[in-house]
Amino acid sequence: MNEHIDSPDGQPRAVVARDGVRFTLLGTAHVSRASVDAVEAAVASGDYDAIAVELDLNRHRAMTDPDALAKLDLFQIIREGKIGLVAANLALAAYQRRLAAQLGVEPGAELKAAAVGASERGLTLHLIDRDVGTTLKRAWSSLGFWGRSKLMAGLSAGLFVAACVTDWFDGYFARRYHQISRFGRFLDPIADKLLVAAALVMLVNSGQLSGIHVLAALIILAREILVSGLREFLAELRVGVPVSQLAKWKTAVQMGAIAFLLLGDAVPPIVGQLGLVLIWIAAALTLITGYDYLRMGMRHMAEGGPT
Repeated sequence: MNEHIDSPDGQPRAVVARDGVRFTLLGTAHVSRASVDAVEAAVASGDYDAIAVELDLNRHRAMTDPDALAKLDLFQIIREGKIGLVAANLALAAYQRRLAAQLGVEPGAELKAAAVGASERGLTLHLIDRDVGTTLKRAWSSLGFWGRSKLMAGLSAGLFVAACVTDWFDGYFARRYHQISRFGRFLDPIADKLLVAAALVMLVNSGQLSGIHVLAALIILAREILVSGLREFLAELRVGVPVSQLAKWKTAVQMGAIAFLLLGDAVPPIVGQLGLVLIWIAAALTLITGYDYLRMGMRHMAEGGPT
């Protein structure tokens, strides 16, 4: 027997009877105060012997135990090869917290209300969703070689762009609100150079930069080493090395080029060709700005101190 019920709270409901057991299905939205209220009212009604929620064990634990993250066994996660899964769950949790701050309702709050309500009333709780790791493994295995390559390329480019954007905002807000520290001034350029160097090495290793195009990567890396050495030397003379406007443009073009190249076969070939054009423009700007920094450094070397 199937029966649809018009609910006064506006949430869709249906009653299904099987083998003498009556099941009430309550439709909810993941970001809805009305859905949370409907779940809490249903659980509090006392009409049900058990509660079933669309959660797996790991998501239920993370949702209902505020100390779940602190209890994670890092070594066990590494042994079981679940680093990627845990990272994905942490990223999802961070995104959900941002949504909660914006909307005033935590995503999945209706599931949490059902689980907590069942525990408080001593009702049997059934977790009826499969482990998200199983779903991800099935999706991964169904993609095939090219599908996986495109996915990984998209993820790599996305992470690189996210790192660049957050780095820019970090510097912008630090300067605007005068939150600049000595440690930050020391670490920020190192982090930028490591990010660029790692991306270029990965592009060369994957073949996205090959042949003559490897020279562009070498020019950029050589310039970064040169500037780092100059900064260290001039710091001993108490001479600062300000970043020129042209160097800022070089950085922007360089980051754009790397992002396009990281996309690889996930995008039309013209995007990769544009990335190659930009990486050579960045290499040309690198030579110009590198020469400017070197000339300034040589002048201070000859003078033995600041002018």
